[in-house]
Amino acid sequence: MKIDAHIFFELSKDVQKICSPLAKLNITYFSYIRNFNDGKQIYLANNQDWVKYYYEHELFRSSLFEGHPDCYQSGYVLWPKNNPRPVFSDARDIFDSGDGITFVEKQRTYCDFYFFSGAVGNQSLTNTLINNLDLLQRFILYFQDSTRKTIDLADKHKLSIPEHFKHMPLDDCDLMHLDYVLNRTQILRGDFIRSTVIKKINIKCLPYGIVTLSPKEISCALALLQGKNAQETAEKLSVSKRTVETHLENLKLKLNCYKKSQLVEILLASELKNLIDCDSTSF
Repeated sequence: MKIDAHIFFELSKDVQKICSPLAKLNITYFSYIRNFNDGKQIYLANNQDWVKYYYEHELFRSSLFEGHPDCYQSGYVLWPKNNPRPVFSDARDIFDSGDGITFVEKQRTYCDFYFFSGAVGNQSLTNTLINNLDLLQRFILYFQDSTRKTIDLADKHKLSIPEHFKHMPLDDCDLMHLDYVLNRTQILRGDFIRSTVIKKINIKCLPYGIVTLSPKEISCALALLQGKNAQETAEKLSVSKRTVETHLENLKLKLNCYKKSQLVEILLASELKNLIDCDSTSF
C-alpha cells in the first residue's frame, strides 16, 4: 500500500507538534488508530516514516490491535516482551521502538487505540509507563482536545483496507492475553476489593496528627474533593443522600470544623490528597 500521497502521512506533522511533552517520560513514539466496525481506519502518528512503513509492509496484518472493534474492551495493555510478530519486531529492529503500552477506548461504532513506546535500550521504560498511567491518560485528553480539526479531517479521508479484519485473526494466545488484561480487569478488581475489606484507615491530617476514618467516610471525602455534591456521591456509592450527609458531618466533627469549605481545606492538606484520582468506590 502506498501511503505517501495519503492525508494521514501529512497529518502526522500535526501530531508530531503536540508530542513534545512525552519526551519528559522518555516516550519517543506515539500513534493513534481509530478502527471502525465497517473496516475503515484512521491512523495518525508522530513519525511519518513509521506511518509509511506500517502500510507499505502491511504491518496491520500482524498487529494485536487490528482485530474487529468487537474484540476489545476499554482498558490498557502492556506490549508483550520480544513478541515475534512483524509489527513488534520491525518496530524494534528498524525504528528503535521497544517497550510500550496501548490504551483502548471502545465505542459503539469504532474503537480508539493510543500507542506509547520508547527506545529499545530504555530498561526502565515499563516502570515509567506503569507509574505514570495518569499522565498518559491526561495526554490522551490533551491529544483529543488539540487535534479535533486534524481528526475531523482524517475522518473525511478514512482509509479502507481490503478485507481488513478477515486477514488479521487473533490466535488463542493473543485472545487470552487481551481478554485477561481488558475484559476481566473489572471482574478481578471487584473480586480483589471484596476480599480485602478495610474497617478503619489511619491518615495523617494536620494539625490533628493521625485521624481514624471509616472506608465510607474516606469514600465521601474523596468524592467531595472530586467536586461531587451529596446527591452525586450517593448515586456513585449506591447509598442515600442522607447517609452521605451523615458521613460528611462525622468528618467535620473528627476534624473540628463547621463548614464544607473548611473540611475541603483540611482534607486537601491531608494524605487524602494523594488519593484524589482514585475510584471512591474502592474503599
